[in-house]
Amino acid sequence: MRSDVTFQSCGFSCRRWLFAPEDAADNHKFPVIIMAHGFSGVKEMGLAELAEKYAAAGYAVLVFDYRHFGGSDGNPRGQLFPLEMVEDYRNAISWACEQPNIDPNSIGLWGTSYSGGLAVYAAS
Repeated sequence: MRSDVTFQSCGFSCRRWLFAPEDAADNHKFPVIIMAHGFSGVKEMGLAELAEKYAAAGYAVLVFDYRHFGGSDGNPRGQLFPLEMVEDYRNAISWACEQPNIDPNSIGLWGTSYSGGLAVYAAS
C-alpha cells in the first residue's frame, strides 16, 4: 500500500512515497528502508517496483526526492548539493522515526549510484 507524504528539510518540502506491508497492523512496528535515486534521478524512475518488493517482504519503505529534484521544492532545479542531500536523508530518517508503525531501531538506507555514496555518508 503506497501513500503520498511530505517531510520538511531545512524549510523545503520533500515529496515521498511511503510503502507499508500489506499486513500492517496498528500495533506492529516495521523495519524501514529509506530510498533515494542516484545522480539526477527522481522517485518515479523505477523505485516504486523495488519498494513494492521490499514491502511484500515485510518492510516499510520510504522513497523520496531530494530537494531541487522531482516533486520536492527547491531552486535551482536539478542542482546537486551533496551535503544538503545527506541532510535530506537525515531528515527522512527523523520523520520515519516519528511514525507509529516504524521501528526506529531498524532503519536501512538504500541508494543507487551517486545516492549509494550519499547513503553511506549519511549512515556514518
